[in-house]
Amino acid sequence: MSAAVPDHLRGGPFSSSTALRFGLTARQLQGLSWRRVFQDVYAWEGLDHGPRLRVPAASLVLPADGAISGRSAAFLYGVDVLRSQRHPVEVTVPRANTLTCRPGIFVRRALLADSDVQRVGGAQVTTPLRTAFDLARLEDPVEAVVCLDALLHAKLVREDELRSYIEVHPRWRGVRRATAALDQADGAAESPMESRLRMILVNGRLPRPLVNQPVYDETGRFLARPDLRIEHVIIEYDGRIHLDHAVFVKDLARQNLLIEAGYTLLRYTGGVIYQQPTLIVAQVRSALGC
Repeated sequence: MSAAVPDHLRGGPFSSSTALRFGLTARQLQGLSWRRVFQDVYAWEGLDHGPRLRVPAASLVLPADGAISGRSAAFLYGVDVLRSQRHPVEVTVPRANTLTCRPGIFVRRALLADSDVQRVGGAQVTTPLRTAFDLARLEDPVEAVVCLDALLHAKLVREDELRSYIEVHPRWRGVRRATAALDQADGAAESPMESRLRMILVNGRLPRPLVNQPVYDETGRFLARPDLRIEHVIIEYDGRIHLDHAVFVKDLARQNLLIEAGYTLLRYTGGVIYQQPTLIVAQVRSALGC
C-alpha cells in the first residue's frame, strides 16, 4: 500500500486538487493509505494526525483573507495551550466572509488588518501580538491568563506592547477582560497548570504568589525554585513526570530541605486543581494562618 503513496504527499496535509496533480484519483483517496482531515483536505495515514497536522491542514480551507488564530495560532508559534489533542482549530475571517464552522474547525469573525497577519510555514496566522489580544479578550478570565502567561514566557509578546495594543482598540469586544487578564499575567510561569493553580489562589483572595522565584536557607544555600510561594508557604503543581521514580526520589530530598528550612510545602495534581479549588484555597489559607 505504501508504494502507491507519492513522496510529495507524505509530509503533510493536501487538498484533493493537489492529489489529482500527483496522479491520485478520488477513489484512491478513499483507500486505507489516506485519511480525510477536513472536507476536501487529506493526509497520509502514516502521519501523526494530532494538532501538528490538523492546524496547518485547516489553512487549506481558509479564504485568502482569513487566518489561523487563538490557541491554534499560539500552537504554530510553539506555545501549546490547546485544551486537548482534539481541540478544534480556530480561524478568524472578516465579518462578511461566508466560511462557517465545521467539524474540527471553529470560525470567528472580526476585523483582520494586514499588520495583524503573517505567514508561518505557508499558513496565514495572526501575529503573536494579535493572537495574545484575541486570547486575552475572548477566553474566560482564568484561561486568558493561562494563555498570556505562556506567550509572555516564550517571549513572543511583551507586556508593554500588548497593553498599548489594547489601548488603541478600546471598543473591541472583551477589551476590559483583556486588560484584567494582562494585569494578572506573569511571564515567569512555566506551564498552563501552574498558571491555573495560581489563579485559584488569586481568585480565592489570597496574596498574589511569587512565581518561580528561588529560595535559600539562612546560610544562603539554594534550596529550590518553587512554582508558587506566598510568604513561607510553597504551592506546587505535580504533573505525571513526578511519578517517575528518579523524579520522586529527587522530590523527596528537595521537600525535606524545604521543610527543614521552615517552609510549608503543598503539592497538587491536575485532578485537585480542576475539581477541588476550594480545598486548595482553604489549605493554603490555613498554612498561612489567616
